[in-house]
Amino acid sequence: MKKRGMPLFQCAVFICTGPPFEESGLELLQAPSETDRLVDIPTTHILGKQDELFEQGMQLYRLCDPEKAVLYDHGLGHKIPFDSENTDRMVAAIEEVIRKAHV
Repeated sequence: MKKRGMPLFQCAVFICTGPPFEESGLELLQAPSETDRLVDIPTTHILGKQDELFEQGMQLYRLCDPEKAVLYDHGLGHKIPFDSENTDRMVAAIEEVIRKAHV
């Protein structure tokens, strides 16, 4: 595995994501060992359990450091919900990750 330097981003937000691919874009990434996560910056993952890409989004979530990752399942399909309850919860998940990035 390559040595990583300073990350390009302090945090990331993934909404309705598809499967994670390795650098060439030809192969899907598999979750590394529990002690060697590929994404070690704080991340928010906003997914819907009814999304046909839900499991692929969970693959991306599993590539991230569980101490720094926040998962919010809005329960819907492959779309961003706009009702006030889901909006408030998505904003809270994103704000939590921003706080983690500034610790």
